[in-house]
Amino acid sequence: LTTQKAMSASGDAKKQINELLGEARLSQLADAFEKEGIELKDLIDSWEAFNVTVKKMGLKKGHVARLTRVVRQRMREARLKSVEEEENDLNEVHKTVTCDGECKGKEKKLRGTVWLHKDSKVDLAYCKSCWVKQLDKNLVVEKDYVKCKTALDTEKHMFNLIDTDGDGFLSEEEFTTFFMEKMNLPKDQIKMVFEQLDRNNDQKLDFEEFGVFIEMVSSAT
Repeated sequence: LTTQKAMSASGDAKKQINELLGEARLSQLADAFEKEGIELKDLIDSWEAFNVTVKKMGLKKGHVARLTRVVRQRMREARLKSVEEEENDLNEVHKTVTCDGECKGKEKKLRGTVWLHKDSKVDLAYCKSCWVKQLDKNLVVEKDYVKCKTALDTEKHMFNLIDTDGDGFLSEEEFTTFFMEKMNLPKDQIKMVFEQLDRNNDQKLDFEEFGVFIEMVSSAT
């Protein structure tokens, strides 16, 4: 039974690579790819893997160009499928977040999965369709972003960015420093907002108190 499964898996792998080569009108290379043990993942998992495989096979420039067009489309389809499968069922609106991709300025509300830059000094966010386009054009590095499926995820991400010492609370210094840079507001004004949010007067904000601030900002925009 194990041998049968292995043979079946091998047959599927061969079929997959042959289909891709057929789409690229390179079926004549099927035997060479099989001889070298090239699998579909060696071409579509990443551009790094693609380049390694192309170099290994010693392909001509024309063949590389054909293969590149097909692989780019396969990668795009795989990304779209992955995003759609992980789309949040609640389809929540992400408050205080706007897209910096091609749809920027269209005043559309961001729903479902969004991608936010991990660096607090890099104010970038993308909706699903713009994220895929950015990846296609190699304009973003996936590891530099965090994927947020719900509005709560985006709030937690922002909270963690402000909480520089990672103690689970926002000190007055963390809060004022972050929003002085982000919103270009006077320190005294931000400090006053902090004091209003700090309902128990413990000189720090927990996530619930920070959530009140998010509601204030979103309702004002």
